[in-house]
Amino acid sequence: MKEKTHLGNRLLSVLLTFLMLLSLLPSAALAADTQQIALMAVTQNGFLIEPEYVTYHSGDTVKDVLKKSSHTFSGIDSGYITAVDGTTDNFSIHYDEDGYKLDQSADGLTAIWFTTNSSQSHGANLQKLAANMAVYNTATNGLRDYKAAQEAYDAAVKGFYAATDTTAKTLNDALFSAIDKHAKFLEGKTTPLTISATMGGEAITPGEAVFTSEFGTVVTVKNTNTVDLIPATYTFDLSDGEFRHVRGTLEVKEGTTLTAQLPAGQWIKSVGIGIDNYWKTYGEMPKQDVTASEGTYLIPDHAYNSLYPYFEPGDGVDTTNIRVYKAGDPNGNKAHSCEDVQVPKS
Repeated sequence: MKEKTHLGNRLLSVLLTFLMLLSLLPSAALAADTQQIALMAVTQNGFLIEPEYVTYHSGDTVKDVLKKSSHTFSGIDSGYITAVDGTTDNFSIHYDEDGYKLDQSADGLTAIWFTTNSSQSHGANLQKLAANMAVYNTATNGLRDYKAAQEAYDAAVKGFYAATDTTAKTLNDALFSAIDKHAKFLEGKTTPLTISATMGGEAITPGEAVFTSEFGTVVTVKNTNTVDLIPATYTFDLSDGEFRHVRGTLEVKEGTTLTAQLPAGQWIKSVGIGIDNYWKTYGEMPKQDVTASEGTYLIPDHAYNSLYPYFEPGDGVDTTNIRVYKAGDPNGNKAHSCEDVQVPKS
């Protein structure tokens, strides 16, 4: 009786294992079978379908791909599409190898696009451009934060409708180059950057250092003189952790050292305000909470026209490297602009 129970348990175990393996086969086959193809539709008024990807399976036709998308194609079952997402027009369809038939196998295709430009014929560069536009438009890896890629994609959006295969090559070369450069950056290895900072003639360790790459990635470190960065062009913002900053641009390579001097001392010696057509002097204005970087000045409420702020810099402050702006609004109107140093409040 015990022997039969043992055998029965082994048979049950084998059967369960077989069923589990069998249940995995469809999922594995489905995963290996899944493919993607770029899809877009453009008219003289712009894109009806912005470049995107549609998932399909081996054996699907172009018609199947279109039906599996989230868009509508009127007349698709009759073999002649008269409208895309409700917009009726005279559409031409293009895909790899100058294809246009809806019952064509989709296996191996890279891009399908619809256009109302009857003068535009299929071309390898147009096809590549359509595919790379989908790469950019669906990216979730930071590519869309890369300025060069943004500019190349915007140029492609503006130029695709009227593009010939020749002009498409220029557009595609720029977009592909940006995509490729971004991909290589993401795969790059970091290198240590040394920060050599001084303030008031003394070496300091920055309270905070922020590095923003040309690709839009941001690295922030605090209370350190070293940071690991992938080689690229960066804008940097070093601060003492309070109000003193120095900003600039740096090309990071192996062995690079960032040398920077943070401003020190009294930044603003005096503040005046022009009320209507005359000036109030610094001494006549009620003030409070005045520090080396900021202060609150009370302005009379009887002005009937304009107010004009006037700032006298502190001794030794290089005014060519200062910009003054309204507190909390660094991108607003500036009394004086520069590249590197900025007064954060006034």
